[in-house]
Amino acid sequence: MEYEESHRIKNILFVCYGGGHVAMLLPLILKALSDPCFNVSVLGLTTAGAVLERNGIEYIGFKDLVDGSDQLALEYGEELAVPLLGSGSVSRDETVAYLGLSYYDLVTRKGEDKAKAEYKNKGRKAFLPLSIMKRIFDSFQPQILVSTNSPRAERAAFMVARELKIPSVCIVDLFAQRGAEWIGESAFGSRVCVLSEDVKQIMQSAGRYDHEVVVTGNPALDRLARTSLLDEALKFRLKKGWQDKKVILWASQPEPEEHPSTGVKADSSLPRRVDQALLNIVSRHSEWLLVIRHHPSEMVNPNDWPEQAYISTTQDDLAVLLKSVDVVVTMTSTVGLEGLMLSKPLITIEQSVYCDYLSYAQKGMARGVTDLDNLDDLESALIETLSGEWQSKVALPEVGLATARIYKIIEELLV
Repeated sequence: MEYEESHRIKNILFVCYGGGHVAMLLPLILKALSDPCFNVSVLGLTTAGAVLERNGIEYIGFKDLVDGSDQLALEYGEELAVPLLGSGSVSRDETVAYLGLSYYDLVTRKGEDKAKAEYKNKGRKAFLPLSIMKRIFDSFQPQILVSTNSPRAERAAFMVARELKIPSVCIVDLFAQRGAEWIGESAFGSRVCVLSEDVKQIMQSAGRYDHEVVVTGNPALDRLARTSLLDEALKFRLKKGWQDKKVILWASQPEPEEHPSTGVKADSSLPRRVDQALLNIVSRHSEWLLVIRHHPSEMVNPNDWPEQAYISTTQDDLAVLLKSVDVVVTMTSTVGLEGLMLSKPLITIEQSVYCDYLSYAQKGMARGVTDLDNLDDLESALIETLSGEWQSKVALPEVGLATARIYKIIEELLV
């Protein structure tokens, strides 16, 4: 009996980059680690490592894959890493190994001259480390792959799984702004898990069959469903003295001087212009209150913060804050989506250089404002959303069920 039980244990491989990608997989990894039916392996790429460490999850990186045959790859990595060392949270060894192994794979597949030209033109976007993914699959012998829609190593992992006829689950982060052309390929990932019906339609238009694309929601958003959230929000409003106020949250984010991929010129002063526009409008309404939450990467001098607004820091639980406010204003931040999942109306400033990549307003999810210089437009948007006159036109799945839905898919693929 003991042998039969152990024989049923399945090897599951998770592959993820940092940011929103590791955030999506984290609930699934933790659930699988507590399940005796799974033997879990995690490949944490770049900044995902720090998140996994904070959550007590053992993982491997590219540095753990280096063997005696990789001397030339490491030499490439040493050279390519020079501009990056000391600029982030990824260790030197991991940076060298990631760049070196990925670049050596590119050289092996395309030759020295083409590899050099592609890396010069595309940078790390040129990477598709198939040979390294094959090494991982050979080592861990996974019976299923779970990853997200990031290119490079994650895409390579799906390609290797398809070649080896191993089932796989691809979780799409938001609205399929990138990757639809390859995630939409026939048999690329046994199942594709998406946020909403409109994303499913994008995948079907790209070539996926109906049964291959499942509307599950995003596991990273499941934390918004905790049962204590409403009570926490009511206590937060009481503590801040907001009981009789209409609270407007401005979820700020940095705007570059130019788009990092296309080079299109942008207005880096835009976030601070939004600060001022909102302050001017809120000053006309005694029952309104402005809350400003700067992005962690925004370099804003605290002395420049407006006295008339409540400045929310990371000490405020974002989920509690979102539940506490009456409307969310942003440009393209995922905070806007989180607010929508909590049934908060959304206003977006449609002047960011990133709006061509992600626009909630174009999807019917937000009341868009296209002219910040015309305060009447922004004020009208606030009046419409606060009064309930404007509503999102997109139905989102019930928050809190994504992890369970995707876990069920994983189990079904292994039967």
